[in-house]
Amino acid sequence: EAFAHMALDPGPATIEVATDVMAAPPPDGSPPVARISLPGPDPGALARVREMLKAADAPLVWAGGGARRAASEVQALAEALDAPVITTYNGKGTLPTGHPLHAGSSVEEPSMRHLVERADLCLALGTRFSQETTANWTLPIPQALVHVDLDAGRFGRTYQPAEGIVA
Repeated sequence: EAFAHMALDPGPATIEVATDVMAAPPPDGSPPVARISLPGPDPGALARVREMLKAADAPLVWAGGGARRAASEVQALAEALDAPVITTYNGKGTLPTGHPLHAGSSVEEPSMRHLVERADLCLALGTRFSQETTANWTLPIPQALVHVDLDAGRFGRTYQPAEGIVA
């Protein structure tokens, strides 16, 4: 369970093992290994998002901690869209800080807030839209919000996405 959880939500997990189990001799043979497959995106949702991106004049990429393991893909996407990238504190490093499309991490700064406010589409990747990164949820995220995350339970908790993609 812990490894499956970490595959979906990178970060620490706790594994409790009883002391008598720890002291017991190992069983014969190799332990069973459960393969974990990450979900792939719905092709219909991808087609709808593709159309949304074509219609956008000022798209914005919002990269959270869940986007870090796809950093090169996030960079390629941002470059293809010519879209600025805001990273959450957990998403730092998704795009190199010296990259011309890297917009920073603090929406408390007026220039970053203006960047979000003028965006007509937000492509949110692996983020929870936490209180701190959204200025206590006062940041006006575009209605054309595409939220991509491995946990569908995060969709609509704080901002309602126009399209939620589990991937």
